[in-house]
Amino acid sequence: MRSTLITAAIAVTMAVTPSSPPENAALAQLAQELTDHSDPGMWDDMEGSLVRERVLMLSEEAAVAETRWATQFLKKLQAVDRWKLTGEDRVTWELLEWEASMIADRGEFFWLDSPVTPYTSPLRTITSRFAAARLQTAEDRQRYLDGLHRLVPFAAQIQAKLTGQLGRGIVLPVAQIDNVVPFIRTFAAGPGSNPFVVAETRLTSVAADLRTAFATEVHTTIADHVAPAFQRLAAFVEGPYRARAPNGVGLSQYRGGDRYYRFLVRQHTSLDLTPQQIHDIGLAEVARLERELDAARQQAGFAGPLSDFRTFLKSDSRFIPQTAEQIGERLMAAAARIEPKIPAFFTARPTAGYGARRLAPALEPLMTYGYYQAPNTVDPKGYYLYNGLGLADRSLLNVAALSYHELVPGHHFQIALTKENTSLSGFRQRAGYTAYLEGWGE
Repeated sequence: MRSTLITAAIAVTMAVTPSSPPENAALAQLAQELTDHSDPGMWDDMEGSLVRERVLMLSEEAAVAETRWATQFLKKLQAVDRWKLTGEDRVTWELLEWEASMIADRGEFFWLDSPVTPYTSPLRTITSRFAAARLQTAEDRQRYLDGLHRLVPFAAQIQAKLTGQLGRGIVLPVAQIDNVVPFIRTFAAGPGSNPFVVAETRLTSVAADLRTAFATEVHTTIADHVAPAFQRLAAFVEGPYRARAPNGVGLSQYRGGDRYYRFLVRQHTSLDLTPQQIHDIGLAEVARLERELDAARQQAGFAGPLSDFRTFLKSDSRFIPQTAEQIGERLMAAAARIEPKIPAFFTARPTAGYGARRLAPALEPLMTYGYYQAPNTVDPKGYYLYNGLGLADRSLLNVAALSYHELVPGHHFQIALTKENTSLSGFRQRAGYTAYLEGWGE
């Protein structure tokens, strides 16, 4: 594909420069069309329905329609002469081509994509939208209630897709299902602990009588509709779905899995490489790190072999967090150490503040580390949501590197600066590409 990591880098950091009016106007219209059509991202502007129509369309027919839409979109994009655009708008053109091409190519892999694994499930981004939803006006609160009711058909759509996958022999491994079920059950909880319940602190600006009425309706909707819908989904996954689960792992065990893996490599790296080539790159990097670790062992005067040094680093109590809170404290302490050096390397920084918070309990068993949550309309700060589970298997040695990757000058700088860049279109403000996102963090 013509879109490269360098192109993506330019795409989210540079401002729009006007080009010749006809091409510029056509391009802007197409960028808005794709934005309106797309799912909300993790750092979306939180506008529109909390559960979008496209999120509800978890069917093969919808996937075919997506491919058809993307194909038509590409035709309209090709009608815009990219060579009459300025460099910046040309970047936008290339990014639109990349995004639409990915949508068009993804359609054939509909049945291979799981709707319940935490890193890919729309449940995670939908939860973020509810958590960031404005509640000040009557319209805001009605939007929230409407969103809750739309969760019921959404849960049914997830079960329908899982049923279709079951009939095609595409079932998650047993070990993964045993982690996914508790994740689903968090949405099946009653109003007392359901993630969609509204905390009182979010309603302080609402009149007392309206606040009480809204909170009561939220509780009733969760108890009578949302929780039962996800209870049915959890029972299905834990019962007939799990009964057919394989012990093996990996996409290659499914028909078409190898091709889907190749597609995912291209989607997340923008490179036309095979999974084996990516694996070989990883092995070479591991070998390099082993050499650096051995050099550090010698420099530290450690007498034993590298294997003993590795055991020492994993087991010495000085390197193991004693509490989950200690991880958050170390993350912020590392950020404080690098802050004085930031002006020497960055001429701009986001106005949004940042912090570290513990990941939601339902997600901790499912995620190795955590993820960055961008500033939103409810909380203007960006947060790294860290995993505080399994302290004995965690290390404080990598906390500083993790802090710099996730917060300053990593994801927080990159994503918050992009959101704050008002010269970018909505499409450009919410554009995100794995290789570039993680490349910046590294």
